[in-house]
Amino acid sequence: MVVTAVITEESKYLHLKAEKPILDLPHADESTGRIVPINHAKGSQADFGAEIYGIDLNNFTDADFAFISDALHKWKLLVFKEQPQMLRPQQQYLLTANFDREETTGGFAHGHDPFLTHHNGVDFYGIPKRPAIPVQPQVHILGRGPVPEGHFGFPPGFEVQGIDHEEFHLPPHIPAQEREAGASRFYQWHFDGSLYDIPPPRVGCLLAVRTPKGPDVTVRWEDEAGTQMKMAPGATAMVAGSRALALLDEETRNIAMNSRIEYAPHAFVWMSKAHSTRLGHSIETEGLEMPLDRLPKWDKSKRIMAPGILAPEPTFTVKEMAKSTKEKHNFGAIIDDLDLDNISDSDVKALSDAIWTHKLVVVKGQKDLAPIKQWELVTRFDPKAPHVHSHGDVKTFHKQGGLLSKGRDVVGIPGAENVRLIGKGYQGADHYGIKDTTIKKEIAHAWHDKPLPAEEYASGHTRFQRWHIDAPLYARDPAWFTTLRCIKRPTSPELTIHWDDGSGLTMTTEPGLTAFFSNVQTYNMMTEQEKKIADHSWVEYAPHPYQWMGDCKAQSHGLGVVSQGKEKSLEDLGPYDEKDIKRYPMVWVNPVTGERAFMVHGICVRRAFVRSSEDEEPTIIDDVAQIREWLKPIQERVLKPEYIMLPKVEEGDIIMWANYQMFHTAVDYPDHWGSRTMHQANIGASSGPVGPVIVPGVA
Repeated sequence: MVVTAVITEESKYLHLKAEKPILDLPHADESTGRIVPINHAKGSQADFGAEIYGIDLNNFTDADFAFISDALHKWKLLVFKEQPQMLRPQQQYLLTANFDREETTGGFAHGHDPFLTHHNGVDFYGIPKRPAIPVQPQVHILGRGPVPEGHFGFPPGFEVQGIDHEEFHLPPHIPAQEREAGASRFYQWHFDGSLYDIPPPRVGCLLAVRTPKGPDVTVRWEDEAGTQMKMAPGATAMVAGSRALALLDEETRNIAMNSRIEYAPHAFVWMSKAHSTRLGHSIETEGLEMPLDRLPKWDKSKRIMAPGILAPEPTFTVKEMAKSTKEKHNFGAIIDDLDLDNISDSDVKALSDAIWTHKLVVVKGQKDLAPIKQWELVTRFDPKAPHVHSHGDVKTFHKQGGLLSKGRDVVGIPGAENVRLIGKGYQGADHYGIKDTTIKKEIAHAWHDKPLPAEEYASGHTRFQRWHIDAPLYARDPAWFTTLRCIKRPTSPELTIHWDDGSGLTMTTEPGLTAFFSNVQTYNMMTEQEKKIADHSWVEYAPHPYQWMGDCKAQSHGLGVVSQGKEKSLEDLGPYDEKDIKRYPMVWVNPVTGERAFMVHGICVRRAFVRSSEDEEPTIIDDVAQIREWLKPIQERVLKPEYIMLPKVEEGDIIMWANYQMFHTAVDYPDHWGSRTMHQANIGASSGPVGPVIVPGVA
């Protein structure tokens, strides 16, 4: 660590400046960490927080850091438990600095620190409320009272000035007698950042060196309702901005997501004479902000806007799909002015947001899109994900695909093997390097328990094959999106899809299309009691799930299987790794819109953990027939023609859908109607689905 002191342009006083250290980490093939979600108190709506065990932060590796980074992005807040020794300041900075290796300010979130004091030949920098530790000056001490004896060279008797709401809050303050009895307030809700010149840090890291051992304090809202809560003394309160966004009404949320604010230059000097509201979340309007011409010298180019850099407006237009008065589905949009072969990073982000928002998007006119470009787009949607198809390479898929690979040819496109050729029939003399090949597959609905008579099928009567999400449900997380490009398909004659479940329901379609329904609508159709259970419950999928249920037979409408005891025993499945078994919430929350979707892939569920509140012990159901009986009426409510869409795609169009919201299925047609050629690609997600509440064992 090289440390120098300089006089900056903004100040005549000596300031500390530190060179950024080398941030390389020791290598390990695998992290030793494990995640335990924080068990919040009864009635809490907090949707964040996890404890990390097994990682020594004084000796963490690159694999540990990758584990920590993924966990932090998912859980928002991490508490590291069972540390063998006190975390060294150098390691604390190394941890936080690795989240932003390209940072150029030297790691000072609030700018370079001024000189504070001198002791035993050591200069100390910072401010009395936030002194810097000399051996790693980007790490500051926060708290109240004397620092521990000999604490990193601080002078004997050195005291940190604690915060006091009387300094910042508008009177009346909490009376001294009540404060002594444990009454308190939130001091100042904030995120760490200088809000001028320096972008806010990506993460914060707080080490508990010493905390009071007294009774809980009572934090008061001091509102008409008398709201209050208990907290441990010395604790830090946290809220999730994502939850705040989700709580907004739709109009306000749209305004927030499409607007920006500008912070005052030298923001904390500008508002330094203002007073906080009693809740600590805002300041009172008193006109005490400092005029800009009285602030220290400032530069317009260094002002901070939020969100720092607004994404450019998309270069394409998103149009909602038209629907008839009979159609009730809540998804679907069309983009007809976008070239996916030459798409900018900002348009990739805008396209991603459009898919999350509209659940399904058809991008028209992509006839010239090379397969490798389709794969590149998939990886750009989720750049942190391992660069392999969500079901693994083609060889692995054929070996372990079970039901998914049974009775059909699945071929990777040469040079872009993660793009799969999906279809049937003759593919031409040379299809992107696949030469003179006929793709063979059994009739899609051949796995149904009650077969469709061959003569009916030959005359244009068909069924939904298998309603599903694109998900391995073992070892890898489901893809956020799936992309499906139409190369060729027959467009006539018309097919009639039959439910064949006694309902008499049918619907017509062109051949070669894919059917979809929205599980957001499934969730919205649930009763309040069903929602309460679904919001708090989770399921466990079988290891190698499509092998486990590979001999099962389907319902005639393709949604769910008939319970006949044909699932394999775990012993018959062969080797599997317990840590690769997937547990997911029953309800998945859309990260952009906050919508909830009932996302249980019933054909692969082996166990259900059912409860109706966070503090309730779950009832474990391992009778798959019982699980399916519970799912059946919930999931079949949406299985009506008015909620199902088969988006029409022309040759060159590409469908993209939000795999965390939708179910889809193939719909087969007689072979002699013509060949079908589709290019499908998705990628196992870098982070899996998140539910409305934290559920144990889901990480």
